[in-house]
Amino acid sequence: MFKIVAGCYEQLVLGYEVISQKTTNEDLELSWKSAFTDHSQQGCIKCVASNDTFVATGSSDETICLYDLQLDQELGSLVGHRGAINQLVFPDKKHLISCSDDGDICVWEAAVDGSLLKTLKGHKGPVTSFAIHPSGKLGISASMKDGTLRTWNMIIGRSVYVKNFKKHQIEFVRWSKDGMHYITASQHFVQIYELDSAKCVHEFESGNAIMTVEVTQINNKAAVVFGDSGGNINIYSIPDGVCMCKYKAHENRVKSVYPFSPPPSCGQSKNGCWIASASSDGKIIVWKVNTLSVEEKTYEGYQILTIDTGARLTCVTVWCHTDDQIDDADPKEGAVTEEKTQIMSDQVLESTKKKKLRKRKNNEVADVDTFKKSLLTS
Repeated sequence: MFKIVAGCYEQLVLGYEVISQKTTNEDLELSWKSAFTDHSQQGCIKCVASNDTFVATGSSDETICLYDLQLDQELGSLVGHRGAINQLVFPDKKHLISCSDDGDICVWEAAVDGSLLKTLKGHKGPVTSFAIHPSGKLGISASMKDGTLRTWNMIIGRSVYVKNFKKHQIEFVRWSKDGMHYITASQHFVQIYELDSAKCVHEFESGNAIMTVEVTQINNKAAVVFGDSGGNINIYSIPDGVCMCKYKAHENRVKSVYPFSPPPSCGQSKNGCWIASASSDGKIIVWKVNTLSVEEKTYEGYQILTIDTGARLTCVTVWCHTDDQIDDADPKEGAVTEEKTQIMSDQVLESTKKKKLRKRKNNEVADVDTFKKSLLTS
């Protein structure tokens, strides 16, 4: 059993319980029932996130609400932003990170009546997206208005690097699951960057406007998933940018996608990939990504559940009961990946320190040269 939680323009948070069972032919069959409907926020629900304990929703009314999905009820709200909440991220079980139109990135205690622990400031415009590195040490944020991508040292809570974008207005930013690459997306372009060199290793164009971006793993292959204004779901490999799959998912815009591994209770391979998608057409659809050819890296989306909510949906997430948590990777592989990402993030932080030190020394040399010239001319 797992639950799907979605937000909509009608200011509602909608919860659905999904139950799996086998048919007489041993095929998987999913059914659903409404779990709860909540109207605690007074604005459009713009984003939703989940961890083992909570589901959090962010609204245009500047508030964040926490929900207990075992009790199917709202627990309270976090207040501190002065603008619409654009994205929420649970970096771990104890913290929640939010970014907003007010230009701030807030780190909260993930608890009922949780306190505001830290505010990251630096952007000169609304922060549209934030992503945390798998090591937990690095963060990346994007602002379309000020045209920058900022890298954050999450240990000290400071910006360590700023990249200006002139070619594209970056709206989305995500890390690959192994932390070796980060992905940026504007209205029609997706770029894949290598972390250690900060170079763009691949860029591809979408014919339709990109509405939502997430990352996943399909048969242990890193991939970026995005929904577009034409109702399509697109899957491209990381880092080579090969189109693995593209299919018509909805009649209207795909506003949100949430890739996840099948819960163990469903009896599916943990290396498989399911995608929950939410659209302006009011439907939540769960897709099973089937392999067509491993050699040619081609796949197809197979619809396994449809929920017609009757609402104008904006965001979606999936939550599993503690006893049926989604396992995204093999434990041994996870341990290796964690070690690599720790080393990688440490190298990036050390590199930014050296760059700052070099810049400071160059400035000091320039100041001495200027002083000497002033003596000679005086």
